[in-house]
Amino acid sequence: MARQHNPAADRDLARAEALAKGGQVDTAKRLYEQIIARYPQNKKARKALSALQARDGAALTRQDFERVLRLASGGKLDAACAEATKLAKRHPDQPALLNLLGVLRTRQGKPEQAVEHYRRALALQPDFSDALNNLAAVYNDLGHTREAEACYQHLLQMTPRDPEAWYNLGNNQRKLGQFDNALKSYRNAVQLRPFFAEAHYNLGNTHVDLGQPDQALECYQDALGIRDDFHRCRHSLGNAYLSMGRHTRAAACFKRLADDNPRDIDALLGLANAENAIGQVTAAAENYKRALELDPGCATARHHFNALRHKRSDRAPEEYVRGMFDNYAAGFEQHLTEGLGYGAPAQLRRLCEQLDMGAAPGGRAIDLGCGTGLAGQAFGDLAESIVGVDLSPRMLREAKKKDVYAELVTGDILKVLKERDESWDLAVSCDTLVYLGDLHPLFRNLAPRMAANGRVLLTTEHLEQGDFDLLPSGRYAHSRDYVAAAATAAGLELLHFETTQLRKERGEWLTGGLYCFAKPAA
Repeated sequence: MARQHNPAADRDLARAEALAKGGQVDTAKRLYEQIIARYPQNKKARKALSALQARDGAALTRQDFERVLRLASGGKLDAACAEATKLAKRHPDQPALLNLLGVLRTRQGKPEQAVEHYRRALALQPDFSDALNNLAAVYNDLGHTREAEACYQHLLQMTPRDPEAWYNLGNNQRKLGQFDNALKSYRNAVQLRPFFAEAHYNLGNTHVDLGQPDQALECYQDALGIRDDFHRCRHSLGNAYLSMGRHTRAAACFKRLADDNPRDIDALLGLANAENAIGQVTAAAENYKRALELDPGCATARHHFNALRHKRSDRAPEEYVRGMFDNYAAGFEQHLTEGLGYGAPAQLRRLCEQLDMGAAPGGRAIDLGCGTGLAGQAFGDLAESIVGVDLSPRMLREAKKKDVYAELVTGDILKVLKERDESWDLAVSCDTLVYLGDLHPLFRNLAPRMAANGRVLLTTEHLEQGDFDLLPSGRYAHSRDYVAAAATAAGLELLHFETTQLRKERGEWLTGGLYCFAKPAA
């Protein structure tokens, strides 16, 4: 099929050719550029323009850049890259062209090629700040966090009063777990730009990382004072209030978010959780229901909605437990021990001493659902080594700070027990069985892993009658007879049981059960 001619383009081509022959080269080049901008596939215009540029060794012009940018803004990324590549070959000493090529390759989803272009630009001009910023961004996209950090450090050597550079450096340091350094970087950013809402927000997030919820609250409030519609920040503020047990304030945060966006499932869940915690059960149930209408597969909403309707399940969903404790990790321990009077690890330790279990330290121990490591602290001197297991990576990060565990494992305790072929002399589980209803799978997987005469110490929320129940709080309570029967069926022997004041809920003490089981010698 013959190519269809465009009469208008042909006329412009003839005119440009005549101008060039008449010595009006610059005017001819501008006309060729106009033709290419209107008709990017016109090979004759491209070839003629290239010939003119090569003939007179023309310098790189603003029009060259604008031509590439017009192609890119029109969605013609391949054509823009082709044109920029030709220009870069013709002008190899132009860092701005290489930086532009890097941007185009990034937009094409070719980050490795973009990195090469940015590095070549910086080799020509080491203080090229745009190229440094762009290179750092691509490194971050590729997961090369340390390389990105080096770019920002280099940038700040040249421009130490750049708040964006300090903010970006803080983000990288936070990814690397360098939380103290990140605090300094974010503080520099807000000192240089006091109304930098995102920097205040991430300063708050870093305080959360460091387990400093009070300081985090101040930063979140500062960010919201700058941007009242900063919804991510209000979410984080609500979660911080929840972790500290300040449920009324948390409810106000999440209600504002739900009012602004009625389809915000996280806001509905946060509001429902806060309402449930302060006894507004009807309102909580309605918001869990609304969340389920928006997302029928939402495990958290389903679990709590079932709990409020007294519809029992075998266990709490993993994603619900993990998400809850990831959100609450920073202020969790302080709220649990100071606000709720929780002391189960110390109570189990005293039980050990009463049963003469502390007389001969040694052996291997496992802490099932270790959380922030309170049980590890209580039992650290009774074992040569302790392995902590928890679903929540953020809780494990808090536990690591205590430096009492030989190993910390992220995962579900049932799966970990199945996968690890080890023998344990001591197993401890504090405030973890409240997220398991049916305990038979736990004991079936735990009992074979216990050494002869090994001890199992655990706590429950106590149920006087029946087997187990899912409470409105979303936790499970178990009866003595049920726990003993499940453990005995797996081959463990009940040595001791007692009830205790486990912790407070809404100002009232919850009754808990303290258990000690033994693995009989063969």
